[in-house]
Amino acid sequence: MIAILRSRRWLVVTLFTVVIGGLFALLLFILSERGDPYLAEVGLPGGQHRLRLYQTVQGPLDYQWQSPRFQQWQQLIGKSPLPSIHVQLNGLDLHEQVPGQTFLFRTVDARGQYANPNLMSPKFSFVESSGFVFDSVRWADDSCLGTYALTRCALPRRDKELTIRIKPDLNAYPIEMKVANPCYRESFPMWQTESLPITKSRGDLSVILRDVEWKYQSLQTEFDTHSESATWQGCHITRVLEDATGNRGSVLSPFEPVWKVIARAYRSDSVEYPPELRTTFMVPILAPGTMKALDQTIDVAGVKIRLVCAGGAGAVEVANGQLKLPAFPMSNSGLIRPEFDVTGQDSIQAVSTTPFLWFEMVNLLPEDQVVVQLVGPEGTRTDCQLNGLITATKLHKIAELKPLNGATEVEVNLVINRPEKFEFIVAPPPGAREEVTP
Repeated sequence: MIAILRSRRWLVVTLFTVVIGGLFALLLFILSERGDPYLAEVGLPGGQHRLRLYQTVQGPLDYQWQSPRFQQWQQLIGKSPLPSIHVQLNGLDLHEQVPGQTFLFRTVDARGQYANPNLMSPKFSFVESSGFVFDSVRWADDSCLGTYALTRCALPRRDKELTIRIKPDLNAYPIEMKVANPCYRESFPMWQTESLPITKSRGDLSVILRDVEWKYQSLQTEFDTHSESATWQGCHITRVLEDATGNRGSVLSPFEPVWKVIARAYRSDSVEYPPELRTTFMVPILAPGTMKALDQTIDVAGVKIRLVCAGGAGAVEVANGQLKLPAFPMSNSGLIRPEFDVTGQDSIQAVSTTPFLWFEMVNLLPEDQVVVQLVGPEGTRTDCQLNGLITATKLHKIAELKPLNGATEVEVNLVINRPEKFEFIVAPPPGAREEVTP
């Protein structure tokens, strides 16, 4: 009888141990973060963390990650949990404002669990097999709690393997990550160069590319313009480069056989803009620390523009879709800057030392320029200072309004300065390749 009792007691103890062990293992499983699939990784300085490339997509990114369950239990076992993370990029290169390839990186600890190593935003660049480096001084477009995202329109697309150079911190040595090149193709178009000088015409305007040379570690171009029309008198030229692989930017690989120089001719501020490129409306001039919601949508040259509000000197904030006067306005006058919190909500403040107009656009072409003018007595026009901010879905602008003393409202011209574009095919000038050290 005693032996039977002992046997049963042993069985109960064994079953209890198994159940408790199973529950403990289940708890550890719940509290742990199962690793998501990733494309490549590289160790960070110090050996405690690794940086992983989790996604690369052509165009926009909308990444949401929910923090692990039972965070209060994680704190009890000495782990500081990360909050939920939401990253949105609109799929445009932050500098060039044209579509590009988007990359998402996250930091993990030695166990492969997501971590925040408290690094400054790393610098990312892309190294061509020739030795040329794309974007050698650019930061991540979005940096949040060990998560880094960026969109780039210029990459070494002829290489099967993509080399990503990462400078984790200001004083850190660069490290490199290798991954299959998402932009690789076996063949690209063949472009034929044109002999300088090259003249291209459109309508009343002719643009002549007279010379290209490599000087001061950059491409120097010499343009002339000619037009009998007053519309183009005093026009100014900007230019961007493109290559046959689809890259676009101010600096491209000199190891490409040819470059396309895209010249954009913009109307001078001194000319009368065509009616189809502008609209005129009245804006109230408000006292400091006050605002008036406008919530009006207008169409200018096919661009949808929403007038958000007029504000007096001071700050106005949109938080969670609501327009309000912030209790603690930021001190950086004339800027719109986002504030991001761990709940995934964001707010934007418009700050100005003068009365201002806040408006936003969702479909402005990358090459278009926005001009806001105050219309004075006898039709005189004065350009307003503009400050802006690009979010995942919108381009925000504030125009500083400086009316005559005592004015309660002003007439405003809002203009889309849309350029005429001209394309020239040239060879990279001598000297450009010599500066690249493989």
